Amino acid sequence: VYRLRSNSRTPLQWVSRDGVSAGRIGNPDGSYRYPSLSPDGTKLAVVLGDAETDKPDVWVIDLARQTNERLTNDPVGAFYPHWMPDGQHIVFASARGGQWRTYRQSITENHDTPLDSDRDPFGQYPTAITRDGRFIVAEQGQTGVWLLPLMPGTSPQRLLDGRHGRVSPDGRWIAYTAEGTGVPEVY
Repeated sequence: VYRLRSNSRTPLQWVSRDGVSAGRIGNPDGSYRYPSLSPDGTKLAVVLGDAETDKPDVWVIDLARQTNERLTNDPVGAFYPHWMPDGQHIVFASARGGQWRTYRQSITENHDTPLDSDRDPFGQYPTAITRDGRFIVAEQGQTGVWLLPLMPGTSPQRLLDGRHGRVSPDGRWIAYTAEGTGVPEVY
């Protein structure tokens, strides 16, 4: 069994609220995935496959200078980057050891820290971070949307059945998708 390396390219571009292209971001030949804009709007975290190996890692694009800098060099690849509210750290997921886990890394240092227990039987990956930086919203296996506290001594809390949880700007609501009617819908 094998998988052919994909040559599909997914360039990034700014799009106005009326759907009009307002400029490109990064290399037009790049295959960018999971873009996440920094809190101050000056940088973009993306997953970009290595040109030779196609192994995905998190890169940070400086939007003013249009430069890319590799943030991770993960042994199996890094996915789902999200900025912490301080604009200095990014959380991401990796399946090291065959299980999804969430990691945090400074944009100025070259090491990451796991944010969850390696004993978690389900694995998890981040889908959002609360504005105060106290919680990560995550998908955890097939068990739904979870709230993962970043404070020591607190336990994860299962919120609901569904996927792709996102936090509203005021922090009061979570939008998510579910298939209660047989097709994916936003709630």
